[in-house]
Amino acid sequence: MNHTPGPWTLHAKHISGAYQITGAKGGALRIATITNAPNDQANALLIAAAPELLAALEYVVGFYDEWETSPVCNKARAAIANAKG
Repeated sequence: MNHTPGPWTLHAKHISGAYQITGAKGGALRIATITNAPNDQANALLIAAAPELLAALEYVVGFYDEWETSPVCNKARAAIANAKG
C-alpha cells in the first residue's frame, strides 16, 4: 500500500487556526493541514478516518465476496479503487 499506514490522528486547531492530521510512527508524519475551509472540522475528521474507512470497506467486500455482483459490494469496490488510485 502506498499511503501512510493508519491510524491517523486529528489534532485540534492550532494557534494558526489549522487542524493537523498526522500518521503513525509517533505522529511524526504530517498527512494534511486543514485551514480556512467552510467545514474544516468535518473535513479533517473525514481525512483522519480514511485508513479505517478503507479497511472497513475491504473487510466488507472480502466478507461478502460471494455476492460478487451486489450493488453494495460494487459501490464498495469502486470506493476502494478510487482510494487506491
